[in-house]
Amino acid sequence: MLKAHSGHSFVNIGGNLLVLSGAYGNKTCEMYNVQKGMWKAIARMNIDRVGPGVLVYDSNVIYVFFGKRWDYQREQWVFIDSVEKYDINKAFSD
Repeated sequence: MLKAHSGHSFVNIGGNLLVLSGAYGNKTCEMYNVQKGMWKAIARMNIDRVGPGVLVYDSNVIYVFFGKRWDYQREQWVFIDSVEKYDINKAFSD
């Protein structure tokens, strides 16, 4: 990986592995090209999420839902009750 992730989710799209978000403000996402053996940074998430559920829909959209994140002001974990739509086309552009 290009950046360390913790509490992230993985999904397999077209033979590529996508790593989505993670703990402690990590909104970054990365794609691992299995054939080339290379990592690439891709579009970031809007919200950092630990342990979210992931659903690939119609081969071009990933829904990332729920999870939790660290609230630095309250110094505690808070649960996220939203769903983020992640456009896979962003990941594969370039």
